[in-house]
Amino acid sequence: MQGDVDRVAVIESSAALEIMFKIVDQLLKGHVYRFGLNPFMLCIWLTVLSDETPIVIADYTALQGRVNRLDDMLTDLGQETSTGSDAINQNDVHGLSNNLGHLYIGPQSKSRYVSPDFFAMISQEITEINHLLQQQQQYMIDPTLFAKDEERDLTPQSRLARQDSMSTDTSDAQHKNIKRQLLGDIFLQQPEWMSSDDNTPKSRRTTTRIPSPGFILDDLPSKEQCEALIWAYMEGYHTVSPFFHGPSFLQQARKYIERNTASDADIDIHFITLLMAVLFAGCAISSRRRLSELFGFQAREDLSSRFYQKAVRAIRLTNFPQTPSVHTLAAFIIVDTIWLREEQPLACCSFVGLAARVAQMLGIHKDPSCFPDLSPIDVQVRRQLWWNLVAIDAQVALAAGLPPIIDCTNCDVQMFNEIPEDEMSLDAQNLETTSRRKSVMGLLVAGKVEFYRKASEILHVIHSSHFSREDVDSILEITHQNAADLASRQNQISEIEATLSSPISMSGSGIDDTDRLRESQSNPVLARFAKAVLSLYTVKPYAIIQGPVRRQNLDSYLLEKDSLAIEGCRRYLHTFLSITQSHAFQPWHWCWPGQHQPLHSIMTLLLDLSQNPSSPTAKSTRQLIDMAIFMCGPQENHGIQSSEDWQVDGRPLGVSGSKAWEFIRRVRERVWIARGLDPGILNCPERVEDIDMEGMGESQTEVQGGVEVDMGMEDPNGLFWNPGDVGGGEDLFNIGINGDFSFDPSLFFTGEVGGQGGSDWTQEQGFGE
Repeated sequence: MQGDVDRVAVIESSAALEIMFKIVDQLLKGHVYRFGLNPFMLCIWLTVLSDETPIVIADYTALQGRVNRLDDMLTDLGQETSTGSDAINQNDVHGLSNNLGHLYIGPQSKSRYVSPDFFAMISQEITEINHLLQQQQQYMIDPTLFAKDEERDLTPQSRLARQDSMSTDTSDAQHKNIKRQLLGDIFLQQPEWMSSDDNTPKSRRTTTRIPSPGFILDDLPSKEQCEALIWAYMEGYHTVSPFFHGPSFLQQARKYIERNTASDADIDIHFITLLMAVLFAGCAISSRRRLSELFGFQAREDLSSRFYQKAVRAIRLTNFPQTPSVHTLAAFIIVDTIWLREEQPLACCSFVGLAARVAQMLGIHKDPSCFPDLSPIDVQVRRQLWWNLVAIDAQVALAAGLPPIIDCTNCDVQMFNEIPEDEMSLDAQNLETTSRRKSVMGLLVAGKVEFYRKASEILHVIHSSHFSREDVDSILEITHQNAADLASRQNQISEIEATLSSPISMSGSGIDDTDRLRESQSNPVLARFAKAVLSLYTVKPYAIIQGPVRRQNLDSYLLEKDSLAIEGCRRYLHTFLSITQSHAFQPWHWCWPGQHQPLHSIMTLLLDLSQNPSSPTAKSTRQLIDMAIFMCGPQENHGIQSSEDWQVDGRPLGVSGSKAWEFIRRVRERVWIARGLDPGILNCPERVEDIDMEGMGESQTEVQGGVEVDMGMEDPNGLFWNPGDVGGGEDLFNIGINGDFSFDPSLFFTGEVGGQGGSDWTQEQGFGE
């Protein structure tokens, strides 16, 4: 053992290190990075594992022989891998090893692992993937934090002068806020909304009052404002992710918003925390028009940031997570999911892990029917909490390229009921005899949860084996089961939709809370939105598996087993853009496209275009991708955004999130140039419904070896959602595109958007479709 240590010491302290490093780098170039090896560690390995005497610097013969043998071994090993062609930088594929995922190793002990299902892995370009992960690992320090901290370390005279200009409480509060930001936190950082009158991000304007239960109640908005925000939440958030029993919440919330509490002793601080989280979420997802009616000309970004701070203070006041409750756990999840972004799912990496641990502390990971003291409503709420948390975990795992944290095999929680909330009785005996009709909300939420359960199974297959044809078959079986379940739910929603009347006005003062809640959970608009989202969940697995499939050169086998694999990605992007353009779906735009983005589908379609640039669907596919890029708006790297009254709904991203879109743009640029197209021009119509998608459900032909093979693109189960279900044309997004539209030249595009009737750059340049 001492001899080994001596050998290492000799290498590290002499010029032999540099010499051996150069030998290894020259002889093993291409092999080292292909198999994830480190040249320096190879030097150590060649020395320590040698059965010869310690290396003498002047004698390189033995070392040269061992390097040559290692080179031959790696060359033989490399011949076992396929050398399939790739239109985009095919040599980069050699940096990816089997199905283990990819590990980026950076400076200062930084590293970042992504599995094959990470969206960027679809490209199989190790250099670009490393570049993306390196940029996402950059640590951005706010210089103002250090400036404030330095002020506290000035001379005593300076500190006295400072104390004369501001209170000690303010200084202490700022110092505590600085420490929280530097040392980490359990909450997401607020988006960097920019003020309209200056360049100071509004999220940095902090208040310093110390909260108390009475203070929180005094800080509540007016009754009218509270009711409007609560109903915005109930209609936009609760209908897709319920974390409490709606009727019970409304009944208890009314006591506080009407100020019917006598003293602090009568205040349930845990419920108040949930109420503050609901008010924040309601503000963040409300329409700008409604907020202007309630709060005047205050911007939604400014209002939501203030409500966010109030909700966070309330959660902290309950000593969460040390002394959690069902209400505070629900509040924590609500606050941390509103601004969750698919491009940066690990912006608050402790979120899911902490929520899962708190859920276990509360016993939510065990089926509540085992505990006799819980009412049927408590049973329902606990099941909803658990399965929605499982869905969030899988959602974050898919976006981050990581395995899920929660292992569903270790829990025995049954699925929640899908009946309307107002029919959920406090009495178990009455619950057994109540009507078993389902609500649109119940079908949508249960369908979402079932999809993410299936997605967890797919991720388990991807992460636990050397990806093979058998794994493709297994995932396709899961995918088809998922499609059948979601198709059944869509049919049930259509049956309910046929019985629904036009929605009544939600602002009428004579409407009972129960009636209004029942309508918010089963109405025609929600039914159309639910069918659209379930159709997205139907085809999303096709995009998830593209990374591992392409890595193992199984894309032909996938299409052979399921011809809808690429078509599903096209349908996903088309439906996603339809949802984003629909003004009728504004209550859910915080989630689609707020949380979710079609990263996997866009990458899949770009790679398919690079391999099949002249396919019958290539033109419409390019139009879909160009429309997705266009709908990112002036802030190009902030993702696809919805709009309201001609104003884009901003979704600011951090550095790591914006780099994901830069990655996509670089890939698109190379694919467009390879086809002879100008990547600076977005050739797409104003509306996604105007893109000619004919043939997606009809017969197409593919030439194989000079023989035309009929490929029937059938949709026997009606898996694909009809974008016409969005509603009339008046509900669709209309920017009024013209030739004057241009992108920020500091980024990737300085071009224009060409409609269907405009000139075709490709024809002018002599390139045909």
